[in-house]
Amino acid sequence: MPLLPLPDELLLLENLDDTEDPCDDEELLALPLDFTSYEVDAYELKVLAAYELKLRIGLAFNLLGDKESHVKKDHLRAQSEINKTRDLGKLKANEYNPNFDCIQTL
Repeated sequence: MPLLPLPDELLLLENLDDTEDPCDDEELLALPLDFTSYEVDAYELKVLAAYELKLRIGLAFNLLGDKESHVKKDHLRAQSEINKTRDLGKLKANEYNPNFDCIQTL
């Protein structure tokens, strides 16, 4: 897939117009996903469609990475609760067993 040439950063900074109103009646540019397959072929948007697909896949992986970090944090929190409960159970069993042995000997 050919790489698209990127504009010069200085040129972009010079052409910034802070006086533009976002409410202007300008037509928004559509993404290749907004076109039918016939229009994509007619307007030769296959390269842009491929780039859009790569961006969407990358975004999906980023969102999955965020979810994975949340799941790990929740798992660690739950595991610490499990460990606390297990330790409390062992402590109570150690308190109960000697008392039970004393009752049996009586």
